[in-house]
Amino acid sequence: MRNDSLMNGGLIGFGLGFLLASLALYRVASQVVPDYAMTWHLKGVAIVGGAGLVLGIVFEVLQRIRMKRRASESSE
Repeated sequence: MRNDSLMNGGLIGFGLGFLLASLALYRVASQVVPDYAMTWHLKGVAIVGGAGLVLGIVFEVLQRIRMKRRASESSE
């Protein structure tokens, strides 16, 4: 159970970090080098971060549903 929480937290942190880093980099790059701000390299960082964030949230929700199901089965 502890490893699942660590993995979910890691994925959520990874996703948020990548999204916030891409946002910060986009704001700087759009002012200094506008052509770089529109490249797929920069957009790919946001896509990877979004995927990590979504995976972390989905795994957390599935884990909570599984825990509720186990608790209801054990109480019966």
